[in-house]
Amino acid sequence: MGRRTIACMTATRADYPRVKPVLREIARRPGLDLKLIVTGAHLSRAFGHTVDLIKRDGFEIAQRVPMYAEDARGRGDSVYDMTKATARCMDGMADALRAIAPDLFLITVDRVETLAAAAGALMNLPLFHIQGGEVTGTIDESIRHAVTKLAHVHFPATPDAAERITHCPHGRGTGACASGRLPLRGFHPIPAAATEGDIGAALRLRSGQAAGDLRPASGDQ
Repeated sequence: MGRRTIACMTATRADYPRVKPVLREIARRPGLDLKLIVTGAHLSRAFGHTVDLIKRDGFEIAQRVPMYAEDARGRGDSVYDMTKATARCMDGMADALRAIAPDLFLITVDRVETLAAAAGALMNLPLFHIQGGEVTGTIDESIRHAVTKLAHVHFPATPDAAERITHCPHGRGTGACASGRLPLRGFHPIPAAATEGDIGAALRLRSGQAAGDLRPASGDQ
């Protein structure tokens, strides 16, 4: 059997860590040929042009799919603008996939770029999805479950998520394997007995400082 071509899409700083360990594993295997498709905020100067980070990590970019356009009303981030951007992403993704002609297509999580990329299933490509089956109660959940319907093989983060995928009615998937949260593999583990002071020192927090994480759902204004 010859080399198999695996296409993978990444769109933001949020999804890139989730797939980065997988990209490294694909790239090091002689029987696999990685083709990376970059879209979304990665290509935006306003959001740091994080495609440069991907290149610094040593990955070759096979295709770029611009999707965001400046809007006359301002930043161009209304739900209308996001819908238009999703359509541009789907259009560009079709061209990118035709150019690459992969044996399978790997996508992640639950953003509008993921929904656009899932159109690869319409091109009769085997679709592999990372981190489906989760419940959030937002538009992201609707996107996630729609992608689950289109995907063939699933890599959910938890056994509960895998159970939801397995019992998804009318799904087309051939299997779900709980792979764990892939981005956590890039972090140093914190001992179970760690104190607040230990965690603060690891994060280099000064006295009186705190750290938090906020991830808005797609469509939030």
